[in-house]
Amino acid sequence: MPGATREKTDFWHEVCRELRPLLAEEKYNTYIQPLEAQFDNGRLRLIAPNRFVRGWIESNCMHLLAEACERQGAEADVELLDRPIPRRAPASAPPEAAAPPLPGSRLTSHFTFDAFVTGPTNQVAYDAARHVARHRAYNPLLIYGGVGLGKTHLMHAIGHQLLSDRRGLRVAYVHSDTFINDYLSALRKVRASYGRSGSDQLVEQFKRSYRSVDTLLLDDVQFLAGKESSQEQFYHTLNVLLQDGRQIVLTCDKLPREVTGLETRVISRLGSGLMVNIEPPDLETRAAIVLAKAEAARVDCPEDVAMYIAQHVFSSVRELEGAYRTVEAMSRFRGMPIDLQLARQALKNHVASVARRITPEEIQKLVANYFQIRPSDLRSASRKRAIVRPRQIAMVLAREYTDLSLPDIGEAFGGRDHTTVINAVRRIQELRGSDHNLDQQYKSLASILAQ
Repeated sequence: MPGATREKTDFWHEVCRELRPLLAEEKYNTYIQPLEAQFDNGRLRLIAPNRFVRGWIESNCMHLLAEACERQGAEADVELLDRPIPRRAPASAPPEAAAPPLPGSRLTSHFTFDAFVTGPTNQVAYDAARHVARHRAYNPLLIYGGVGLGKTHLMHAIGHQLLSDRRGLRVAYVHSDTFINDYLSALRKVRASYGRSGSDQLVEQFKRSYRSVDTLLLDDVQFLAGKESSQEQFYHTLNVLLQDGRQIVLTCDKLPREVTGLETRVISRLGSGLMVNIEPPDLETRAAIVLAKAEAARVDCPEDVAMYIAQHVFSSVRELEGAYRTVEAMSRFRGMPIDLQLARQALKNHVASVARRITPEEIQKLVANYFQIRPSDLRSASRKRAIVRPRQIAMVLAREYTDLSLPDIGEAFGGRDHTTVINAVRRIQELRGSDHNLDQQYKSLASILAQ
């Protein structure tokens, strides 16, 4: 009945609205948004896109789902199922027909899982990528996040793992610009050879090249925005590969629905699998990345140098690697070991610009303005909740975006002890995982500081 269907749909929408503030945005988008809701005799049946999503919900969210249903006035019996993955045997090519050449470019040799440094901001994406590489369990996988955070690295790592496990597998890594150019090139050749024998086969060759792969790794989907004919080919290519049970892995700089110029059907198809986010690494992960780069290059890099670089470079992994290479190059050119003095000299221009831009006072002013309180409140002894939480956020930002020690940060916030700063860091990390609004507040402030 139409009315009943509408009521059931509204019920699930209300449950989602209850859940959203209780989960971080990344977790809501990854685990709740892809669920399909069905109702049968008082039973709420949720269809998860894959076992990965189902397993996380069973471990972390079933009690929240039950409580949300109760708050909506229904004692629904929640059942969680996997969405079956459609698979059919690929159409066999004639024996005499050779497989078309793989589109795109070669995989980067050092982009492997072993070389990827994990931390709280990329662990979910890493786990999902490894799961796809081992089990090909859900499709498509879309990894989204800002520039230089490791999306392409994970994509290449999946390709390497697949080829290691199954030799002869047709794995294609393609940047979206290449996909667009290949299609436009086929169209131009068709127009140039119009009326000649075989001209109608040129676009078919393009289609066969992309649709005969076992795994398609397509980088930077956002570049398809606004290109209608290329999006149409992309959409049909996705459909063919998914129907044949082929694996698709994609990257994007943001959630597809936030990309202006992407067609609704493309956004829907991209969201039909698993979407995972990568955020800028935290301080400890940045330091670990520097140490990993040094180890890979067989260079002795002291931990205090790694921490120094991590404290002054925070916008992307790519920039972090560039800063480390600058220090390593100066060490090599001068024939000197890497130490803190050399690192300071190598990065003095970068550090000077950061130091001029970000100080504890500026962080306090930014946070106070954001929460509509006074900067002096952050340095006061007040224990009011409206002051304590902004103060804790400001302390965490000072730890991330300045080179101050923990005692120095405590001193900047009214002469507090360094243990207060440690407790603030732990508390904000916990809350960011459970309080969606606080997580968004922190991200907004951090994005301003990172500009």
